[in-house]
Amino acid sequence: MPLFDLNQSPVRKVRLKRVKDEREIHRLIADNLDVLLGVKFLASEYEFSDGRIDTLGIDENNFPVIVEYKKAKSSEVILQALFYKNWLLDHRADFELLCRNKLKESVKIDWSNPRVIVIAQEFNKWDKFAVQQMGGNIELKTYKLYEDNRLYLKDLIMKEKEKREVMPTDIEGYIRLRQPRKEITKIFEILTRKIEEISDDIIRVVAKTVVSYRTTRNFASIELQKTKITVHLNFQEMPEERDTFSLYSPKRKHCHLNLTDKGEIDVALRMIRKAYQDTL
Repeated sequence: MPLFDLNQSPVRKVRLKRVKDEREIHRLIADNLDVLLGVKFLASEYEFSDGRIDTLGIDENNFPVIVEYKKAKSSEVILQALFYKNWLLDHRADFELLCRNKLKESVKIDWSNPRVIVIAQEFNKWDKFAVQQMGGNIELKTYKLYEDNRLYLKDLIMKEKEKREVMPTDIEGYIRLRQPRKEITKIFEILTRKIEEISDDIIRVVAKTVVSYRTTRNFASIELQKTKITVHLNFQEMPEERDTFSLYSPKRKHCHLNLTDKGEIDVALRMIRKAYQDTL
C-alpha cells in the first residue's frame, strides 16, 4: 500500500527506503520495543549454547516475548524462532534472572503462552500457511521503512495455540474458571462484547486472571471476580475524571475502576475508548 505526503500539492508519493541489512531494522525496533510492540526490552542478541535470540522482552501480560528479524522473506527464521521458544521454556530460570536484573523488580512471569514475533519485509504464502497450521503463538509482522524515516508495521498473523497449561482459551472458558455471580457474568459479557465492537484492530488475549485488549500495546485488562469486575486501564494522557476510578496513578499512567452494576458500563466504556485512542 503506497504512502502519500499530504503536505505538498499535488500530494507526493513517499518512497520506500532501502534497508541495508537486518541489523538496521533490529536496532530500530529493539530501541523502541515498548512503543512499537508494547513489550518491555530485556536483551538484544541474547547468546546461549545453541544460538542467539535477536531480542528478548516481556509484555504487559507478563508473557515472555521472542522477537526475530529478517531483511527479506525467509522460512528458516520461523523454525529458528520456534526452536528458541522451546529452549526458553526449558531454561525458565535464566529468563527469570534476566527479568530481575533488567527490571530491578520481581515479576510473576506467565509461562502458559510465550509469544514469538517474526518481523520481515514479506512472507510467502507457505510461511503463512505453516504458521496457521503449527500454532505456537507465532505472530508474523511485515514492515516498510520510508525515506522520511517513517515506519509501517502490519500484523500479518496473530495466532494463539493451545496452551501447555490448563487455562482458558476463550471468554466462556475464562468465565467458567473465574466462577462469578450470574449478574456479574452478564455485565462482563456485555462489556467485553462492546469493547470488541470498538474496532477490528483490537486483539483479545485471554489469560488465567484477566482478559486483555491491545492494539500495538495493552490498553485495557478486564479482571472478572465473584462480586465485581475490575477494569485496568493504561493511558498516554491521564483523564481528568479522578473520581471515576478506584485507583488513579498519574506517575504510572494507570487507573482501575470497578463495576458491580449494568448502569456503570457506559462510564467504563467511555474510559476504555479513551485508553484505546491513546494507542493509535
